Amino acid sequence: MSVDDLIPKQWRDRVKVVDLASPSTSPQEGSAVLGLTDQTDDSSILEHAIGGLQHICQVNGVFFNQEVKAAAQILVSPQDYLNFPVTALLRPGFCSQEVEDEICVFSRSFSGSGEKDQVLADFVEWSQTISKSGSFVDEIKSVADELVMNAVYNAPFLDSQGVREDVSLESDEVKSGRGRQATLFAGVFEKQLVIGCRDDWGTLKVDRLLQRIKGTLDKGVAENMNMEGRGGAGIGSYMIYNAGVSYYAGVDIGKRTVVCCKVPLGMSNRKRSEEPKNLHFFEIGE
Repeated sequence: MSVDDLIPKQWRDRVKVVDLASPSTSPQEGSAVLGLTDQTDDSSILEHAIGGLQHICQVNGVFFNQEVKAAAQILVSPQDYLNFPVTALLRPGFCSQEVEDEICVFSRSFSGSGEKDQVLADFVEWSQTISKSGSFVDEIKSVADELVMNAVYNAPFLDSQGVREDVSLESDEVKSGRGRQATLFAGVFEKQLVIGCRDDWGTLKVDRLLQRIKGTLDKGVAENMNMEGRGGAGIGSYMIYNAGVSYYAGVDIGKRTVVCCKVPLGMSNRKRSEEPKNLHFFEIGE
């Protein structure tokens, strides 16, 4: 089966597939195409993304077929990812509220940092229904924790100083402003677990996110520790990137951000750590 055969017929004329190993592939082609690679070096993969390639699928990855379909779904309709992220990633081509409600099996909304502990406790309780491995539950809890932290501290939230884009990790309480909330969610389909977080601010800077992940990877976590605790240094985002086999971030500027991580179920920690990374990023709007 060719890669084109994986893409639904109605999408094929709107999705361009390129081989990143081909010398004819230029950076200018990157933003609106689906790139295929067998590179396993994380730094090189991130360089492709920083250079403008929005979708990178690993030909030797455990979920290659699904990643191609998900990338095609996002390219054709990024709003489907923003509105129905679990379906877009686990059942691309079937995006609807009905399907999303069916396979999004965990969802908790929050509006401030004071709710984080309860949201995470609920997530751990749910995660124990899909895995009996304590180490696995701890790892995906760490992913959920970072997603919630990013939504609370890196989107415009209210503290004692008012609305601002970067708030101090030392703030006793950080609350969402203007009636907006964030939501931690998860879905499962055919041994694939998606964990994600959505906020209705749309302030994530994708280029900055990629640079921070790569900086943490290249320099090491210790050198990237942000001692002031303001704005994040990419360590949390790197942890999310490192925990799964796929990392997704979509932004409708000023309206919505959705960040997700895909983790295989029933795979050992060692094998999962050896899996090459798929990357999917985009910004739309202003």
